[in-house]
Amino acid sequence: MIDTQTLIAVVGIIATVILGISAIVITIRYNRNVRITYAHDRVIALTDDITQNFPNLSITYRDQSVSENLVLLKGYFINIGKKDISRDMVEQQITIVVPEGYEWVECKVVESSHSLQASATKVDKTRVTFDTGLWKSKEYMKFEALAKVPVLQADTDHLPHEPAAERLSKALLFAHRIADSAKIDETLVPLPSTERLTLSPLHIPSRIYMAIIMLLLGVMCLGLYQFLPTGTLAFTLTTDGKQRTVFAEIRKNKINLTDNTGYRKAYSLSEFDAIPDKKAQNVPKKDNLFLFVGIVYLLFSLFMLLASGYREIRNKRLLAIITKTK
Repeated sequence: MIDTQTLIAVVGIIATVILGISAIVITIRYNRNVRITYAHDRVIALTDDITQNFPNLSITYRDQSVSENLVLLKGYFINIGKKDISRDMVEQQITIVVPEGYEWVECKVVESSHSLQASATKVDKTRVTFDTGLWKSKEYMKFEALAKVPVLQADTDHLPHEPAAERLSKALLFAHRIADSAKIDETLVPLPSTERLTLSPLHIPSRIYMAIIMLLLGVMCLGLYQFLPTGTLAFTLTTDGKQRTVFAEIRKNKINLTDNTGYRKAYSLSEFDAIPDKKAQNVPKKDNLFLFVGIVYLLFSLFMLLASGYREIRNKRLLAIITKTK
């Protein structure tokens, strides 16, 4: 059995490797020269969410009635890297692509940082692009786009359809060719801290609940480990002409003697008391499983809390960028 010191050393090495890799990944993500994030604000199915309850209400676009599943998409593109993006660095502008059957109706930039000259262009039915000119670090643009989502045929099994707004959100594809950049990160527009405080516990992210549960399980396992017996009572004696170190166990008024070689013999209390030259000793015996599992749970809870902290820092940065000019 692995002793406690060795087990703690092994777990410490594993923890160092895990936390070291996490730190490297976070450092690389933060220090990437060009890093673009798409922050999803909201998506509204105009013809589904609004007009279905008001049959006399119609939506028109350029004086023509719109009867398809018309969806309004709102979002932000943010340069959260450390490097400005110049025109020379852009081989392909940021493009949002939707599958065949979907159709962009119109897209425009409705808000941006003071010095950013951004515009949106509908290339064809499935693609819209964004021209930013010189896009400095920590600058953003907000866009709004109208899209037609395919109308689903009636379900003969009467199963509920996925809402048009959700189908559009899942169908979005982002493409670009910008030097020194990776794929576009995707996230949600973070809520201001004043709004987050009013949320009920049901809205606390599941990762926080998981971290708390793992923390409690880790503490419980370590507590059980502390209360486990540190050893068991054994006797060194001579029986059947051979000296043995045996463990004693009482069952049905009999004292059963066993050892690690498979020896087993039952004695009455008087017979056991009559065995000469018995010597009691403490044999260290402690199950390290609870210690190992407890440490693992604590490490995972620490990792999840660190990940949540990283997410919170990122959300504060995004929120600061898109609200500082308002």
